[in-house]
Amino acid sequence: MKNLLALPFFLFFTWHVQAQTSKLNAFREKYKQNEDAKVVTVKGNLFQLIGEMASNIEDEEGEVLQRLAENINGIEMLSIPLYKSGLMPDEISGLRNDLARNNFEEFITLRDGETKVNVLAQGKTEEVKNMVVLMEEEDEFVLMHVKGTISMKDVAGLKKYHDKH
Repeated sequence: MKNLLALPFFLFFTWHVQAQTSKLNAFREKYKQNEDAKVVTVKGNLFQLIGEMASNIEDEEGEVLQRLAENINGIEMLSIPLYKSGLMPDEISGLRNDLARNNFEEFITLRDGETKVNVLAQGKTEEVKNMVVLMEEEDEFVLMHVKGTISMKDVAGLKKYHDKH
């Protein structure tokens, strides 16, 4: 899926899962066994390794990358075809509404033609947790759940460093 390549941008916006919502878990469990589903799970150990590697970078960027990586517990992605899998657009709207009822705030809303992307998370201004990315295209739906906690100060610091270089 061509737009799936844009999702790594969101990997730096990680959030910690203290209590996943039962609706999100139920949705993921319902569709991840579907024969047409694509499932990717990245465990926290990989991010710990990235954090160790970043600790060898002796500047501000290395410190920020280390903190970001150490606070990622994992990423889960589920890509499923609409209609063919039994998933209907109404169920996606229901999931979005359930997340809103569970104190998820919509941080980003994008629309490009028939592609819709929503980024939701829980948290405060200084620290955000439990990020969920919902991407709906004409015939495919992607759910990405990033587990971890991140300081917005770290994200701003990383951006500031890259703007200088």
